[in-house]
Amino acid sequence: MTVLEEGGHIAEILDKRTGINPLWVPPWPSIEPSAYGPAVHAQYGAGAEGKLLAGIMGHNLCLDIFGGPSDEEAAAGLTVHGEGSVERYEIGESGDGLVMQARFPLAQIGFTRRIELAGQSVRIRESVENLTAYDRPIGWTQHVTLGPPFLQAGVTQFRASATRSVTFGGEFGISDYLRPSAEFQWPFAPSRDGGNNAFRQPVMPRPVIAQQQRAQFGHVVAVSGLRQVRGGPGGTRTPNQTVMSRQL
Repeated sequence: MTVLEEGGHIAEILDKRTGINPLWVPPWPSIEPSAYGPAVHAQYGAGAEGKLLAGIMGHNLCLDIFGGPSDEEAAAGLTVHGEGSVERYEIGESGDGLVMQARFPLAQIGFTRRIELAGQSVRIRESVENLTAYDRPIGWTQHVTLGPPFLQAGVTQFRASATRSVTFGGEFGISDYLRPSAEFQWPFAPSRDGGNNAFRQPVMPRPVIAQQQRAQFGHVVAVSGLRQVRGGPGGTRTPNQTVMSRQL
């Protein structure tokens, strides 16, 4: 398992048996976010996204916002997905695992992540501390990005303990095949041609907001293999199967 000091990204979870890392690795060379400068690193973008894209990979913590900042927030130094994606983390050992800690000065948030290897699983626990004197809402999103060879269109399957869902409200590329702003019951997303798509095995990406009801914990599972497989928390693996799951 590989984590990054700057940005705090979980960059790699390598399955040594198959040699597969299910997480996404960017096709461009990466640099530390602190080394980024819009005048000399235009390839990453000159706006609020540049500092993030300079060092992003794998799992990305979005804290204290998700998406782009307002013009005023960007002028104050806030980047896309917030400070959690670009700040420097202190990393130390703790028993059989690691502890990652950071403070985000603009959001006034303290963050701690504990990582522990448990057999063929990785256990991750996170906590957030409000450093201000008043209660306020925050945005805290786990942005897991999968990549090839684990991610294959029409092959990789997804399972989630979701119920009510809605598709993204805007256009999402020239190959967009789902109706925008459409509510549905997971996983049957409405397509533009009037049919329903089982979103467990999408052929093209499209953002979906899913909600789980009447349960304390939830899960998301991604399964990839050379034959038809089933997976989930407590499930089994075939010799050609790699499973990545996250309990929420």
